Amino acid sequence: MTPTATPLPAPTVAPPAAAPVAPTPPAVTPTPPPARFAFRTPVTLRPFTVAEYDKMIEVGILGKYDPVELLEGYVVLKMSRNPPHDGSVMATFRRLERLGSVS
Repeated sequence: MTPTATPLPAPTVAPPAAAPVAPTPPAVTPTPPPARFAFRTPVTLRPFTVAEYDKMIEVGILGKYDPVELLEGYVVLKMSRNPPHDGSVMATFRRLERLGSVS
């Protein structure tokens, strides 16, 4: 007589609990950027050389008196002038000249 295996009852497994569903937020249309920042193609920045900056002035891309300057290879807007600050700087400079600290 050969032993026969008795079938085991199928395990009872509870169905997985449904994960809580977060409410779907209303569709939001992104606000387009201001026109001055709207680029159609990706922009790659690279530093300019002094020769390139001078050439931009020479050919008229930049004017001689445009409020921009070349800092560490990048053309940036100059800070606006502030007469009270300018006066303070000049007064300090003259005082330092009298003390012999500045030549």
